[in-house]
Amino acid sequence: MTLFSANISFAQQPNDCSNSITVCGDSDIVLDVNGAGISEIPFGSACGSQENNSLWLEVTLVTDGTLAFTLTPNSTNINEDYDFFIFGPNATCGNLGNAIRCSTTNPAAAGQGNNLTGMDNTIAAASGSQPTGGPGPAGNSFVTEIDALAGETYFVVIDRPVGNSPFSLDWTGTAQFSDTPADTTNGDPTVLNLEECDAVSPFDDNSTAFDLESNTTTLIGTQTDVAVTYHTSESDANIGINALTSPFTNTSNPQSIFANIKNTTTNCFTITEFQLNVINEPENNQAPDMIVCDDVSNDGFASFDLNSQTATVLGTQTPTDFNVTYHETTIDATAGSNALTSPYNNVSSPQTIYVRVENASNNACFSTATFQLIVNAIPIIPTISDYEICDNDDDGDASNGFVEFDLTTVDSSIINGQTGLVVSYFETMADAIANTNSIANPSNYTNNVANSQVIYIRLENNTNNCFTTSNFNLIVNELPVVIIIPNYEVCDNDNDGDANNGFVEFDLTTMDASIINGQANTTVSYYETSNDAISDTNEITNLINYVNTEVNTQTIYIRLENTLTNCFDITSFNLVVNTVPTIVTIPDYEVCDDASDGSDTNGFATFDLTTQDATILNGQANTVISYFETQADALANTNSITNTTTYTNTTANTQIIYVRLENTVTSCINTTSFNIVVNPLPEVQNATLVQCDEDGTPDGFTQYNLDEANENVMVNGDTTGSNYTHHLTQADALNNVNAVTPSPFTN
Repeated sequence: MTLFSANISFAQQPNDCSNSITVCGDSDIVLDVNGAGISEIPFGSACGSQENNSLWLEVTLVTDGTLAFTLTPNSTNINEDYDFFIFGPNATCGNLGNAIRCSTTNPAAAGQGNNLTGMDNTIAAASGSQPTGGPGPAGNSFVTEIDALAGETYFVVIDRPVGNSPFSLDWTGTAQFSDTPADTTNGDPTVLNLEECDAVSPFDDNSTAFDLESNTTTLIGTQTDVAVTYHTSESDANIGINALTSPFTNTSNPQSIFANIKNTTTNCFTITEFQLNVINEPENNQAPDMIVCDDVSNDGFASFDLNSQTATVLGTQTPTDFNVTYHETTIDATAGSNALTSPYNNVSSPQTIYVRVENASNNACFSTATFQLIVNAIPIIPTISDYEICDNDDDGDASNGFVEFDLTTVDSSIINGQTGLVVSYFETMADAIANTNSIANPSNYTNNVANSQVIYIRLENNTNNCFTTSNFNLIVNELPVVIIIPNYEVCDNDNDGDANNGFVEFDLTTMDASIINGQANTTVSYYETSNDAISDTNEITNLINYVNTEVNTQTIYIRLENTLTNCFDITSFNLVVNTVPTIVTIPDYEVCDDASDGSDTNGFATFDLTTQDATILNGQANTVISYFETQADALANTNSITNTTTYTNTTANTQIIYVRLENTVTSCINTTSFNIVVNPLPEVQNATLVQCDEDGTPDGFTQYNLDEANENVMVNGDTTGSNYTHHLTQADALNNVNAVTPSPFTN
């Protein structure tokens, strides 16, 4: 087994015979020589040299064979010069005698190609070397090996006159030494390596206490008469000095520890090296609290991906070097038990989660930390009714399905008394969830989909940013369609005692059908002002017998309203009281009985009614006259008299003729009447005036007083109430023209 040591000086170094190192089991040796100790080699008894920096080894053979070795300085520098001296067999300290083998050749002086030295038969024979070689340039640094017998003991003294390099010693002979204790590690000394967490403050200095003796049982195994000591250097282990005790605090990390496993009977030992490794307590970086928003159940429980915290917990540490687990209690975290699986559902809110970070190669090296699981309640959005607005003409079109909405009026319904919340509105659910592209002008937002559009809501807690989303509809309801309503015209009447005052009763309900115009779920109401119609106040209730309040013409305002949406539109029409034709007093239309019907005394005659037109019209324009025999016919405009210029009365002597005056523009009528009278003719007879020709000239001509014939003309002689005119022809008399002076009248 090859052992290593440092170039360190110790007290009681094996540079004296009494402190020699027992070599067993043909072990290869790596040692340092340092100091001469007590000079025990007489000058001249060892190839012309003495101790400079010496090391004493003692070998006891248990089999016959050759004793040979090769010494190799650790440095290949040719000036590193090692010598050796062999005493025995069975020499004792203080009675060594002369060296039976020695080599003091200086490799540089001898012109060698290396600085090795030792005993063998090959190299030594090449130069004819014998038991001794040297000093200086003499020899080739190798001498003849020794034929040894079992039971013989030899002292091998290694000396370094020049240089400071340690050396290794390989036993190449056939003789066997006493056995060393057995290797219980099965050739794998790493099983002895000890790892400890840096559990001693300060915790980051790579230094802590180790129980070295924890390896003793492993190293001894089932062997008896074996003891173990621990050393910080191979030399100390070989020499058996400066043994360590536990607890031992390492001085470097990692640090090699050399175990000397010695048979307490033969003093044979073997050296085993193992490592002390201080593992710093893993960093357990503070993970942030895991804060999530509750789901729609708002029960305070949620699912958490605990493993998402691992990267933060480890920080810059290599993930494969550590195990990270999560626990519900500090006891579980400390014990490394009942690790939680992820995703994990919290059991309370807030809930403390304990994080354990352990070294993957040493689970006893761990650290713990905590963070909180917090489930924040999400805002609750109640069911939001559709936001309905009636179409209007703010955009110039009251029927295009686009209007301006004040979305902020819905805020209070959405928040519903909750505090610390912010409402925002979006045109898509994706934007509401991502909180992007919120509607910038919610107080005057115009829908971009005609008539019906979905608006998405994000209700967010401005403290913990938990939010929920919902939606409602914007509805643009159509207005009832209003048509152009013609004036409601009526003719004045005398129901109020005055047929020409401009006030009459109107039945407004007669307008309903034309205003509604077949629209379903629509009502109509009437008002005297537009403000009343808009505010739906002071509705006219006496619809059937409404009397206008303004003379002749009055505007009536209509509210046409949908009973399902309450959308309404306002329009108007005029009440117009048209004047009726003016009636004048019409004198009786009198004619004298005549014989046109075969009798001039029956009370019937022919009348030209049109001769009354001018009197009746009295200058009124746009008025037509018609004549009737009854008032009913005049009012109903039926059975009018058609032969107005040759009408014969149907009732003898006196008959009422009814007149209908109708305005051709307004169709307003008025009626009146007059009498047609057939006056009887005077009862007359022919008379003769006889006058003597007394004017002195009997020429047949004389003067007459025609009035003297009047009484004779009347049958009854009564001239009262009669007017008389005298004419020279019957035609003139009938036509009452060319009357002559009655007196004096000369024939």
